[in-house]
Amino acid sequence: LTTVGQDRRRRNEIARKGMQLQGKAIRSAGPAMAELIAELDEERDRRFKAEQAARKLVDHLKSMQQKVSDEHHQQEAVLVKLSQMQRVLRQENEEKAKFRDQYEKTRSRAVEAEDELSACRDDLEECQHSLRDMENA
Repeated sequence: LTTVGQDRRRRNEIARKGMQLQGKAIRSAGPAMAELIAELDEERDRRFKAEQAARKLVDHLKSMQQKVSDEHHQQEAVLVKLSQMQRVLRQENEEKAKFRDQYEKTRSRAVEAEDELSACRDDLEECQHSLRDMENA
């Protein structure tokens, strides 16, 4: 890629060479040289615009790649968090199931204890009733 300064130096060099022509050659080369210089200027402008467009395109491409990269990192972070949340939810559900089992076991033992207590009270009443009957007899 050439710079504007390099293009100017080249154009000046061509102009100096054109001035060095002598006699007839100077007169006949004048318009042709001016035409060549004009073509060179146009070519330089086209090249400059193409280089600017290429730079702009490269910058845009880099920007888009960075956005894609950022989005990819965000998606990965979301997936990691989602995985963590699913693991925590599974653990909570397991703990809830364990708690429910313990609750059911405890409730079952409480019902058994109440039944046993009731049976003991009935036996106690029966014994007290038998004792009273014996005392009264």
